[in-house]
Amino acid sequence: MAVYWFKRWALVLVVVCGLGLSPLQAADLPADGCYRVPVTLLHAEKDKPSMGAQGLTPEALVEVRQGTASLYLETQVISVTGLTTSLSACHYLEGGAYRPAEPLDYTLEIPGVKGLRPRYFRLTYSPRPGPLPVLVNPQVVFMGGGPLPARLQVDWSGARAVDSGALEALAKAEGAPSAGPMTLSASGLSLDVPAGQSPLPDLTVRLLALNDLEAQQAALGVAEARGWQVALFYPLDRVAPGDVTRLDQVREAYPMKGATLYLPKAYPQATVYRLQGADRQALALEDVGDQWLVHCDLPAQLVMVPGAGSTTPALGAKTKGGPGGKAKAGQAGARAGTSRQAAGANPAKASGLVQAAKASAGPTGQTAGAVNRPAALAAGEAGDQPTEADPTADSEDQVTSRENGPVIFTLLFIFFLLVGVALLLVKRTYPLLKNELDRLMYLRAFERGLRRREDKH
Repeated sequence: MAVYWFKRWALVLVVVCGLGLSPLQAADLPADGCYRVPVTLLHAEKDKPSMGAQGLTPEALVEVRQGTASLYLETQVISVTGLTTSLSACHYLEGGAYRPAEPLDYTLEIPGVKGLRPRYFRLTYSPRPGPLPVLVNPQVVFMGGGPLPARLQVDWSGARAVDSGALEALAKAEGAPSAGPMTLSASGLSLDVPAGQSPLPDLTVRLLALNDLEAQQAALGVAEARGWQVALFYPLDRVAPGDVTRLDQVREAYPMKGATLYLPKAYPQATVYRLQGADRQALALEDVGDQWLVHCDLPAQLVMVPGAGSTTPALGAKTKGGPGGKAKAGQAGARAGTSRQAAGANPAKASGLVQAAKASAGPTGQTAGAVNRPAALAAGEAGDQPTEADPTADSEDQVTSRENGPVIFTLLFIFFLLVGVALLLVKRTYPLLKNELDRLMYLRAFERGLRRREDKH
């Protein structure tokens, strides 16, 4: 009997373990061969298409071999609510970390932007049930310009066999050049990367914060402006799942001197400034058709305003007057000093002028003076009798002041210390909060545009 119950419980344990481990088992892959499978880019958390879902064609080529899939995602141009872009990078979760998908066939062209994008991304992995976690970079400027989390849904039940010829040709497609010259593009901007730059950097473009852009508009005296934060980073190799939400801290900056940058032609005539702290440096512009060409060091904050040859002084420029202004100020000071000396040399004359002014003011002037001056002072002026000071009261006030001095100093020190700590905290947290608020505002505007487009269709 004991053996019977032992076997029974062992069978139950095996079944429970099997059910518990079933999500880790391999997906139901078709037999080895070449197929086309339906694919959808889903939201990172919700069961709905991602905003970048239109960047992939509905089907992907795949080669299945001994439980491993080589998936070729085909990209396409995304055009929605005035935005034109495509997927420029992709990472997928495999082996406990996000690995970069291999870009292939740099032939995808974004209208009005210099440079080509990859048309395919190759993912080699062991499929599991459920969507595959991915990081995609659609280069959407108001969403940060960096990789965004999403999920790739592959419908293996809809796989249909195809001839291997197309897959063989695609497998031979060249990826990104490792050492040759190339032009990168991101969010409507382009960058010429000279030969010898290895590895190929990632170009990231973000919108300048609204508060900073409005401050530039006010300083330049213009009604509108465009602003970008342009930076280069070393490509992401392997990303731990815990680093997905802090990629800005994980990515390593890739500085470049004298970079050749192509900016959108937002205005037929424009002036571009590179912000350097409180200063502003005007850059030379060259018309290259649909874009403006500038040369500057990266990373950089750039502001474009309409009109050419702006003479507005830099933000960091000193606004003190020139020699003429100083001379006028000196003359005014000399005149004021002369007036004071004259009044001191002839107090009777000064007193007469004051009495004449009082007489000319009339009753209204007297009433205003009585309201603006303390009552004791007004009474003293009315009686024209001097008051005698009490030396005892002065001594008591001095003793009280000496006793309260250290206490007041201590309170002021604590107050300014707290103010300094508060300012330090605000300085560290305000840029992050401002960027998140700007990003939230742009995301809402983008979602409203998507809803309007869906309503039209």
